[in-house]
Amino acid sequence: MNTIYDWFMAPLETLRLKAVRKALMPGAAGNVLEIGTGTGANLPFLDYEKVDTLTLSDIKLSKRAKNFKFPTDVKVVMLEAPLEDLKVPPQSFDSIIFTLVFCSVSDPLEGLKRVYDLLRPGGRIYFIEHVMPDHKHHHVRKVVNGVNPHWSKIASGCNLNRETLETIKEAGFLLERHSTSLGGALIEGVGIKPEM
Repeated sequence: MNTIYDWFMAPLETLRLKAVRKALMPGAAGNVLEIGTGTGANLPFLDYEKVDTLTLSDIKLSKRAKNFKFPTDVKVVMLEAPLEDLKVPPQSFDSIIFTLVFCSVSDPLEGLKRVYDLLRPGGRIYFIEHVMPDHKHHHVRKVVNGVNPHWSKIASGCNLNRETLETIKEAGFLLERHSTSLGGALIEGVGIKPEM
């Protein structure tokens, strides 16, 4: 399964995702949680000198993520559970990473509110998500809406037409920086949970 997924994603990794991971992931610091670790594509790009603990979570963690060669001085915790069932106290993390996750979460707003709850005030999220292309690409938006019901069935509930950037803001995060690429179909950035 990991090999098939990596093969399928290889063009997008080469075209954009690898460069974005390389730019974003070194910012994660302190007690770090990654939601939807998948095949561990973000792990090589973390700056482990800034990471105190790393918690990896997914419904089922891949062999590749489990077998990643972590530095010996970083405490790594692996949790196999959906986001809503993670047994961790509120405000446990300084940084939370999620990439290509909220396209398939059944209730993205509730999921992002849970992320907000798990993050300490002043903590940051690091995200990459594919979303509905922006309004400048209205012709592409029509195609995406037409294709989405079929795509969702064959891609494990992945939705191509979510407005995840707006949902991140609705959950309470302030955008520290963000950008779009691939005609507005990919968003990447850093959000912050305001200090109380």
